Amino acid sequence: MHKWLNILISCLLVWLSAAGLTVAAEVSLDTDFGNNGMVITKVGAKVDQATSIGVQEDGKIIVAGSSDNGLGSKMAVLRYHPEGTIDHDFLFSAGDSLGPVHFDDVVYAITLTEDGLILLGGTLNVDGYRRGVVLRLLSNGQLDLSFGTGGIVYLDIADIDSEIRDLVIDSTGRITVAGFVDDDGNENPFVARLSESGELDPSFNEDGIFVDQDVAGRATGLVGMSDFHVIVGGYSVNAGGWKGIYLSRFIESGE
Repeated sequence: MHKWLNILISCLLVWLSAAGLTVAAEVSLDTDFGNNGMVITKVGAKVDQATSIGVQEDGKIIVAGSSDNGLGSKMAVLRYHPEGTIDHDFLFSAGDSLGPVHFDDVVYAITLTEDGLILLGGTLNVDGYRRGVVLRLLSNGQLDLSFGTGGIVYLDIADIDSEIRDLVIDSTGRITVAGFVDDDGNENPFVARLSESGELDPSFNEDGIFVDQDVAGRATGLVGMSDFHVIVGGYSVNAGGWKGIYLSRFIESGE
């Protein structure tokens, strides 16, 4: 059986080549990285997950996400050397001390500045709410205390839950974030813009935040354009519960 299967595969490859179609080369793991191309790091007592990755100019890899300590998930940010070993000089430990113990805190997005700072977007549980947050770290992993409040900007949107799912930096240093608000299960996409130092930018939709009340759903990604327009993507949900692609574009003023 295997003999005939191999013959059929060979004939198919010959036919594709004769037809002028490109046959993809075999994909393999890079054995110079980690253990035969893979790195598995156990951090917490239960589930650990990576949700975003950034690579610094020196080739070091920053991985962000969450780690479950058995009581709830905490923010996790680790740095690896280019060959895949843990960089123990990276000092991020805020996830162990931020937010209540019994709730889930997560980093969903990471972006690096040209001067080596690290921006993280996600959610922290504060005062009984999930708050969308932006954290800025120094290149060594410590919170940048000159940003926001102790290195963190908390989005306070009408005393309802919110999460940041993506963020970008424009050429002026302003930070645009996208995510969703959750009012007792009713979700709406939102976009916000911060100054380089972490204040809401009033030149964006007058108060720095736009919540799309006309759409039920989530914003999960965004990209910045050279003209300061921002394109936001995610999904919307209709009255029947069906999900469709949500796509919107904002000019510099947030309209």
